[in-house]
Amino acid sequence: AGKGQGKGEKGAGKSKSETKVYVSALPFSVDEEALKKVFEECGEVESVSMPRNEDGTGKGIAFIEFKDKSSIVAALKKEGSKFGARTIHVNMAVLREDHSNDKGKGKGSQGKRSKEPGQAKQTFGDSSDDEEGPSTRGGKGS
Repeated sequence: AGKGQGKGEKGAGKSKSETKVYVSALPFSVDEEALKKVFEECGEVESVSMPRNEDGTGKGIAFIEFKDKSSIVAALKKEGSKFGARTIHVNMAVLREDHSNDKGKGKGSQGKRSKEPGQAKQTFGDSSDDEEGPSTRGGKGS
């Protein structure tokens, strides 16, 4: 019966990022349950998401979603606190859509461009500048 209590509030235009925190600098060995126990002090935890490496170890970050917005205030107070031997950082989570205009798209388009200079070298020897001194450019002498 406790599950349906916040349903009316949730549907009232509440963004998920308003109830979610981003935690970083976590020990790589920490699991979701241990993290959930620590953050339940702040309020009811709805979910814990921890990205993992291929070998199953944590990446040292997590997203913790709370049932209500008031829990966020308490969670943010854990900024700079100790978790094991590490000092953790707690910030408001930002929805991925909020970054849609950022330039950080990975190396996909850059990777394709990085191959183009090789093609430019092939046509470079055909340019009229070649007569001025191919040896200065490391080209082959005629």
